[in-house]
Amino acid sequence: MADTLEHEIFSRYLNSTFRISLDDSNTVETKLDTVSDLRLSPEQERFAIVFRGPREPLLNQGSYRFEHDEMGD
Repeated sequence: MADTLEHEIFSRYLNSTFRISLDDSNTVETKLDTVSDLRLSPEQERFAIVFRGPREPLLNQGSYRFEHDEMGD
């Protein structure tokens, strides 16, 4: 995946498929649905991304590995 996760990079892949690893053998496919407007300050750039996927399995709060055919993981 890109060294830095920037607004411009995610914007290129809007409406494309990302896979989320649930464990070593299970993934769920999601679509990058929204990339919010970019908000810049001297210290950082801020934006939100929203993924849409199936209702099940429910993803609990935590960290997950994402994979994309072009961005990598």
